[in-house]
Amino acid sequence: MNEPDHTPSKCRYVVVGLFCFMAAIAYLSRNAISVFAADETFVAEFRQSDMNADATTQALSHVMSAFFWSYALLQIPFGWLGQRFGTRAMLSAYMGACGVLTLAMGLSTTIVILAVVQALLGATQAGMLPTAMRSVADWVPTTRRGWVSGLIAACMQIGGAIASSLTGYLAEQGYSWRQTLAFYSAPALLWAFSFVVWFRNQPEQHAGVTPGELIIIRAGRTEPATSTPQERTNWAGIVTCGALWAINAQQFFRAAGYIFFATWFPKFLRETYHVSLGEAGLLSSLPLITILLGSTSGGWLADHLLKRTNSRAIARKLVASVSLITCSLLIAGAYWAPTAEVAIVMISCGTFFSGVAGPCAFAQTIDIAGRQVPVVFGMMNMLGNIGAAICPPIVTAFAAKTQSWSSVLFLFGAIYFAGGLSWLFLDAEQRLSSVESTKDA
Repeated sequence: MNEPDHTPSKCRYVVVGLFCFMAAIAYLSRNAISVFAADETFVAEFRQSDMNADATTQALSHVMSAFFWSYALLQIPFGWLGQRFGTRAMLSAYMGACGVLTLAMGLSTTIVILAVVQALLGATQAGMLPTAMRSVADWVPTTRRGWVSGLIAACMQIGGAIASSLTGYLAEQGYSWRQTLAFYSAPALLWAFSFVVWFRNQPEQHAGVTPGELIIIRAGRTEPATSTPQERTNWAGIVTCGALWAINAQQFFRAAGYIFFATWFPKFLRETYHVSLGEAGLLSSLPLITILLGSTSGGWLADHLLKRTNSRAIARKLVASVSLITCSLLIAGAYWAPTAEVAIVMISCGTFFSGVAGPCAFAQTIDIAGRQVPVVFGMMNMLGNIGAAICPPIVTAFAAKTQSWSSVLFLFGAIYFAGGLSWLFLDAEQRLSSVESTKDA
């Protein structure tokens, strides 16, 4: 009789790597359109005969918002589908559809068709993160969730940074926006195929996971496993959990702040500092890169402080609040920067601190949610993306009202400051299960 192999396998790292690639690929098609929108040729292609340049720009802002409205509003139902049918089936379907729709976006001939495809793309991506975070809860040890959340958040920025810089580069090399989107569709299709072949919903179901790795994954875990398809979602507990509403509020403001850099930042750079399209694409990647660095640093810091202090109030609440308030001061202060170079450095330092707060929110949400991770995470991400959907038209309206694109720095400074304040209302030790217990008592 063979003894069980207690040598830890490494399958959990492959799972984390797959989720990181997923996050990066999703942001390729999502962020590329912001660079296209700063190109006069692209804008002219979608300008109708009765529209001037400003009207076309405003219409494109609604195209950008179309993605985030569907992405926001379908977080909960598509997160529930991930909970109901499992990560393996649903993430493969979501990513496969993402690849097809990225290709379809490049075939759009009118601004209405472009908006519809953007909305459908947002719908396919809505369930990705909530479903993936369900499997983070299943595959990742409790004391590594901040680090893993930071890696996934960082890879979102890698995808966004690649989209900004590579799209600008390809445009200057003579590739059309349609050709660029065709190129961006391939990675999603390859990922979907690889994931459905290799991944399993639970570590126990994977042939490559040894008993030694299972011991590591389950070590120190106090919450039960994530919900089964037969388990009912505790909607009353979710709606009445005060800690979740504090998390939802910070996500609303943090996502609203981030979206400036994923949509109108190239336009801001061209209008304020008169750079070329290629330079705008390259410079737009810098805040995304510093968010990446902030995300990885924030994940490590949150886990390190949790191990040292055993206090989520310090490791997550304090770190996130201070980081977002620092971010707000740096971004608003960039308005008075004496040169463009100094302004970009200040803005990029600000986005670094916004990145630090991201893993704190992800890890805290997993801890609060217990068995209800996909739905609870979907609710948080929904509120965040409602903030993201609202912002693009507000930015163009604000710039038109003030007759200055540089003034939007005050707007986003205030948004990040509100996000920092939201963390102060969080009870870092509250759990959804404790709310259920209180109701049952």
